[in-house]
Amino acid sequence: MASHTLFCCSVLLLFLFTASSYPTIDSIKDLRDIWYGNIFPRHGLHLLYWFVDQSEIDINHDIIQTHFDPARGDYGFGFFDNNDSFFPALTDLKRQAYYAVGDISKANSWALPEYVTENYYNSLKSGNRNRDRIIVRVVQPEGSSQTRLYKVFVTELDPLNDNQANSFHPNHTYTISFDLLREIQMLQVHWRNDTLGGLEAFLVQAGYQTCPSPEYQVCYVKSVRFQRLQMVEMKTEDDCHPLRLDVKPAENGYLKMSWSNLPKSIMDRYMVVGLFKDDGSPTKLAESPVGNDTSGTSDIYVALNPGLQVRLLKKSPWDTTEREVWRGSEFDGADGLIPVVVKGYDASLQLYAKNGYACARLFVKKSFADWKEVFYYSWVGFYSANSVSNNEYQTYQWAVYFTKDTTSDEIPEYDVYFYESSMTTSPGAQARFMLSNYNEVTRTVAWESQP
Repeated sequence: MASHTLFCCSVLLLFLFTASSYPTIDSIKDLRDIWYGNIFPRHGLHLLYWFVDQSEIDINHDIIQTHFDPARGDYGFGFFDNNDSFFPALTDLKRQAYYAVGDISKANSWALPEYVTENYYNSLKSGNRNRDRIIVRVVQPEGSSQTRLYKVFVTELDPLNDNQANSFHPNHTYTISFDLLREIQMLQVHWRNDTLGGLEAFLVQAGYQTCPSPEYQVCYVKSVRFQRLQMVEMKTEDDCHPLRLDVKPAENGYLKMSWSNLPKSIMDRYMVVGLFKDDGSPTKLAESPVGNDTSGTSDIYVALNPGLQVRLLKKSPWDTTEREVWRGSEFDGADGLIPVVVKGYDASLQLYAKNGYACARLFVKKSFADWKEVFYYSWVGFYSANSVSNNEYQTYQWAVYFTKDTTSDEIPEYDVYFYESSMTTSPGAQARFMLSNYNEVTRTVAWESQP
């Protein structure tokens, strides 16, 4: 009995030690030694750079204020229950929580920038393409409705061919120090007018491995975009600009396929761009020839929907076969925009597309229990442009008549409500929240206003 008790105590101490003693990474240089997301197609370093770019790290205190809300599910954040005590136990479950980000297979991760997701989409056969995660500890101070981040961890899933797949690896989990976060932030300040230039500098300093053979050295870090394409030899810097394949909103609920910065070295009359329902679909919905145009757009009469994807294809001159060259990201139904806060209330508004129509989501904190009484006279209007006045809405719906979404389990702090309007999507589409009459309290960013 005594030996059994001793064994149980030893196991408990081991769990407590593991959960509270992950090594701390203090500098960009130290990232070279831990192998966190530092080789193609891993995306952990890209994710960490993006995370800092979307945060404000206090110079004097160890506090992070973000431009997003992990509890709302922004950018694919999801609740991490920590049931196995993988991380230190929380002292106040009502005001503290863990959230994880980095699972690019989730639909709400489609809002992440392409520099984070492109490796995932262009390494389909690799078990390493979706392993990296960031875990944050969120704290809501007493007497405040705002949340702040007090701890940041990086970790990875076990490889897909491992019998522990989809579980985090304790030997590859680290605490990210505030000194490291500030160092990355200072690098971003230096590169404030060139996000990708700053990312490249960060990846070089962190030891990201991108070049499989000497012919790729001309592009160095940027060569990651073509590592899997042995058919491509990058000869000049002109071939190394960020390639983009995008779905963009067009008039009347339809879309445009857009491409830019295609390498001149691969251009010929057999290149086309194809539209697919999502990343897992083998069926092409539409195509458009590229010819010798390294950048361009093509109007496609397919309804705008989340998940749509543009792929660059090379047709065979001898038969009907096609060779896939590159994949763009899946289209985020909200056009990459996170919800906007309804000022003065624990609620947020988001515009998104479905079947070519403009729709809206209301995110309401569960602590805002009387929201239907407070918003009894409130309504959401749908508008064709940012410049039109509040009484020029195309259609509207009362907030209390929005339908509850029952699929939002990963964001337990919020209830989500939606409405699918009769207004078709188009560049300039916008939703506005009226507290009563035409008393506007917030509006979403009009889709044409984005860079």
